[in-house]
Amino acid sequence: ALTANQITGNTVTKDKVDLNGTSYKTWAEATAALAGSEEPVNIITLLDDETATSTPPKPCIITGDGKTLTYAGDLELQAALTFKSIKLNMSTIYANGHDLTFDESVDCRPSTYTNNGNTLTGIRNIWGGTKDNNTIDKTNIVIKSGQFGWIYGGGNAGNITGTTKVTISGGTVNNSVFGGSHAAGSTVGNTELNITGGTLNYIYGGGWNGDVTGTATTNISGDNTVVSGFIIGNTEGTGTAGNTDVTLDTSADNPIQEVHGAGINYNNTVHGKVSGNVNLTVLDGRITGSLIGCSSAVEGKININVKGGEVKRISGIDYSLSADSPTPTYSGIIQITIEKGHTTIGQIDSNNNHKTHVTYRNCGTADTPYLISELRSIDKVILENSFIKEKDQTSAFRLDMGNGETMEIEGTGLTGDFHLVNLNGKASDNQSIITASKLSGTYSFTHKADNKMLYKAGFNYRYPGDATLCAITLPTTVENGTLALKGTIGADQGETLFENGDQVPAGTPMTIIATPSPGYSIKSFSVRQGNNNVTVDTDGSFTAPDGDFTVAAEFKRIYTPPAATYYTVTLPSVEGATLSKQAGDHTVEEGYSFTFAITLDENYSESIPIVTTDRGETIIPDTNGRYKINNVAEDIVVSISGIVKNLPTSIKSIETDTKIWTADGTIFIHTSSPQQVQVVNLAGSTLFYRNIPVGDTRLNGLAAGVYIVHLSREMPRKIIVR
Repeated sequence: ALTANQITGNTVTKDKVDLNGTSYKTWAEATAALAGSEEPVNIITLLDDETATSTPPKPCIITGDGKTLTYAGDLELQAALTFKSIKLNMSTIYANGHDLTFDESVDCRPSTYTNNGNTLTGIRNIWGGTKDNNTIDKTNIVIKSGQFGWIYGGGNAGNITGTTKVTISGGTVNNSVFGGSHAAGSTVGNTELNITGGTLNYIYGGGWNGDVTGTATTNISGDNTVVSGFIIGNTEGTGTAGNTDVTLDTSADNPIQEVHGAGINYNNTVHGKVSGNVNLTVLDGRITGSLIGCSSAVEGKININVKGGEVKRISGIDYSLSADSPTPTYSGIIQITIEKGHTTIGQIDSNNNHKTHVTYRNCGTADTPYLISELRSIDKVILENSFIKEKDQTSAFRLDMGNGETMEIEGTGLTGDFHLVNLNGKASDNQSIITASKLSGTYSFTHKADNKMLYKAGFNYRYPGDATLCAITLPTTVENGTLALKGTIGADQGETLFENGDQVPAGTPMTIIATPSPGYSIKSFSVRQGNNNVTVDTDGSFTAPDGDFTVAAEFKRIYTPPAATYYTVTLPSVEGATLSKQAGDHTVEEGYSFTFAITLDENYSESIPIVTTDRGETIIPDTNGRYKINNVAEDIVVSISGIVKNLPTSIKSIETDTKIWTADGTIFIHTSSPQQVQVVNLAGSTLFYRNIPVGDTRLNGLAAGVYIVHLSREMPRKIIVR
């Protein structure tokens, strides 16, 4: 049996196509037989050069051991297709959403096309999508070999709801690679370009005039990847993108000329607008031109992150476009981050129309700082665990001082002298140029035009001009308070809070801020220039003298009486007597005394009250009969005893060894033992209450009248004093 040849009449016809091990005379016969195949992947092998008249209706691998497959028209896929070890002679392929792979050893050079009058070899157009306005889910193109003019992850027209993918590891693309679609009005959801090898020209994450509603992602890596044109996150066409994300990890041996995060404006038209965010990341490689965040329009955020490699210029917003180009538009803050210090950067620039922040993260050490070249119109420099130093004196910072442009520095890691170049106009005397709140170490800022060093005033570093400067000595700690100093350098530059060692122009209005600690007040404050006192108003204001000066303050303690504490003295209710204060609780402030008197009722007039407290004390009345409890420092309960009714017998002489008599207004008492004596008038008031010794006792100063004398060991006696 003949397997590769068939006999027709007397002529032997050579079979040209093999399908899954069965040979056929023509492509048409093989693809017709393919319709009935149940193989998951079919293998078509060219046995000779052949012209295709149709596309395989089922997934196929087409190989040919170097044989040539020719297709005259536009090849439109009906199923997934892989080319391998074959020559292709065709112009255009539409994958229509089916997987399209150019595997190893694919040679497209039999194909030719013209571009700008030049004849080039290769397949002119590869489309992952459709030719017409159809809608498909996704696309997937894989290039390992071959030669091509333009590759689109999307289609010529129509919409793709999901993601378009283009993966290139080899081959040559003479013109451009696009992640999206070509025609205006066409859309794709997201795009993914993954390029790890090959020789390419221009690379676009988006389409040409077609839009990307989601994110256009471009990843370019590999030591052998050659890119001779620009890399653009979206497009130079009119297509838009929701977001762009570009990552480079290539070799310095194959430099890249220029990278744009969005698009490039020209011909009076905005090209490549991004409605969301732009992210640019460089891991390794060399960019000989510029790494640009935006040259068109970006409505979200721009983030540029460089972790390695060499970049000649990083620009947040690029204005170096043609004269007929619309000005790039962006309203946010451009974030540029340099990480790890493995990157060599020629300059980083922006302009005073857009705010740009540059962050150095983990770059350099205190002993080996990271060398920087030029920062142009950068609003803020952030040092995160980084130490930077000026590479040379060409210029570290370029600012539009004539229009008041300033730079803020956040962090501590500056080393050495940094030179400043004015981009426009002239800096004014005492103009604030650098703002920094945390700097430490050895550093300085020099205005390169006249070599004048900026002086520190608070958090601001100012150009001195012709001002006379004086240094401030301000104690960092003050006993019993705090001390600060503020002033206004230039009416239009706001108030400055100064630190020790700062400088200030002579004649600057100053104010001392003295804040006492709790419990203290300001005693005085002073300003001295050498041995001379500077006049300070009562509100702490003064004028900076024409020489260095020292500020001081003194505080004094404010006496605050202790908060009062109160206690309760409780008096009892007593039968047979009336107290001068009612029975019950009485409030007494701590440390004070409590006084009351006892008046005996008529039938109890011969009693001797005994007053005690729960503090264990007996209270003796004074000569006026008042009982006084001293130094109340706790709650006290008073007890009163010894008040009983008078005896029903009359008073008569009783023979004892105790004698009581009167003479000349004096009461005489003789007793053979120590006793307590109480003298009460007929109104019940106690006039005397005391302890008396053995022997004679005199009680003087009594007015004429009748009195009752109580002795603790005797019966009461009534006597008359004349």
